Amino acid sequence: MNPVRKMREPEGTPYCFTSPGSGTTLSSSIVGDSDKVIFIAHGYLADKERGLYQMLARHLAQKGLGTFLMDFAGHGQSHGSPENSNLSTMLDDITAGQHFLRTRRRTIVGFFGESIGATAALLFASTVNLRCPLVLLAAPADKDAVWDEKTVTRWKESGLAMPQGKNKVIVPYSFYEDFSSHDIERAAKHYQGPVLVLQGDKDTTVPLHQSERLSQLFLDGSFGLIPGANHYALLPDQRRLVVSQAIDFFLAHPMDPHA
Repeated sequence: MNPVRKMREPEGTPYCFTSPGSGTTLSSSIVGDSDKVIFIAHGYLADKERGLYQMLARHLAQKGLGTFLMDFAGHGQSHGSPENSNLSTMLDDITAGQHFLRTRRRTIVGFFGESIGATAALLFASTVNLRCPLVLLAAPADKDAVWDEKTVTRWKESGLAMPQGKNKVIVPYSFYEDFSSHDIERAAKHYQGPVLVLQGDKDTTVPLHQSERLSQLFLDGSFGLIPGANHYALLPDQRRLVVSQAIDFFLAHPMDPHA
């Protein structure tokens, strides 16, 4: 008989707060005692308890940095429906998270974002003129590279069932319309802080060439490859590689949001 593997408890002290824009209750946790925190922005249908984020938070704490983990509206323990989630609502949630952190006397000194959460982190940091280090894992930035014309046409006509594990969530066409309304390329060119773009070479959702090009748009951008990684799951070695590259990048740059 195989021994039962005991699950590790989620890191940090839990908090709930209300997003002023939507009135939605958001679930979060703060890891570490530092007043300087890395904000982790998870991907679509993920949540703050994803193993990658928990591992990153533990390693950041060992280096003396705090971490803020938040479930976007409709995800994890936050209220709302994932079908109503899009880039704009994620930006509102990040803004609410920043305001909450100020009440706890914490300052965002960096972002780690994955998938659509990485795109939201980039847009937020660029819009409010931060200059802190950003680590963006598999961030969709070019709608034409991510969704081909046939997919968009079918999506517009009937909605799109997107398989995620055992679940299928109907993502309304308004998600695509909202994504298209944001000028991500302009945000990247405008951002003046250091950025590390990470990407798996087996990702069939966000093309490798799109992420390579994204890294080249930044004034201070670099690119890191995660061999064998796809968009939805990381093997243990891949997860460790992402964490080590992120930690090294954060520590190599000033922990000042306006440096």
